Amino acid sequence: MEVKQHTIRSIVQDRGLDLQQAIYISKHTKEIENYFAKHPHVINAFVIGLCIGGHAKIKVDLVEHTIQRGSLISLVPNAIVYPITVSEDIEIHSLMFSFDFITTSVSLFNTTLLETLRQQYVIDLDDTQLELLGDLYQATSKYHYSAHPIAEVQTHLFSALLLEIQGVYVHANKNTKAESRYEHLTKLFFALLYKHFKAERALQFYADQLCVTPQHLSTVIRTVTKHTLSYWISEMVILYSKSLLKTTSLTSKEIAAELNFAEPTLFSRFFKKNTGMTPNEYRKE
Repeated sequence: MEVKQHTIRSIVQDRGLDLQQAIYISKHTKEIENYFAKHPHVINAFVIGLCIGGHAKIKVDLVEHTIQRGSLISLVPNAIVYPITVSEDIEIHSLMFSFDFITTSVSLFNTTLLETLRQQYVIDLDDTQLELLGDLYQATSKYHYSAHPIAEVQTHLFSALLLEIQGVYVHANKNTKAESRYEHLTKLFFALLYKHFKAERALQFYADQLCVTPQHLSTVIRTVTKHTLSYWISEMVILYSKSLLKTTSLTSKEIAAELNFAEPTLFSRFFKKNTGMTPNEYRKE
């Protein structure tokens, strides 16, 4: 399945909107189908979605999540998202923004939201929270697309929406049960993997970074995730390789170099071992 790559600019331009904007909010709840629900994708922006109808299963950076009415979905820049199943009646309010927008445009804002967005991809809201956030999304979107919106009013509306979302995430984090040492180490491993998978595939590297033995790290990852550490490293490399093969004109040799394979043939063998086809066969599929 082809992996689409999106930026705020590409989506805004596609919709015929102002290219100077560093934020995008959906006008209709079905817009999600045109961009994110039908194809795997990578988005170079923070994304927050509120599901008000339908259901779906998605995989975000290797982890599967269930989305339903009342689900609040957050994505950090360059997260790899694969839709597994999406119902035809899916409806999602969506909001995209850049880090620059947060640091320069939103009043009374601090880094709390950005920190919490990196910790939870999907949380479920109660009916009161869903109604309040839904109303804020609709009010912000309606004014954003009005005939003559005033920039200062837009900024305050976005601020109100984002600050309310921040409060929801902070409250959710307080109610989350304390994680075990194994779960904490697993979270640290995946944070390292997302940062270093292009250059590092050796178990020893990740063990050294986490100040544990390779044997201990392997045991922890298998216990918590039911998969081996090498499985997750390979899975991340393969997902990224597939996105490059489908959305860029980079050759296998260039992709091999980006992923730190000593020889293009080693990359081709690695790819075929994990997918059952060569990079070129996958690109033509």
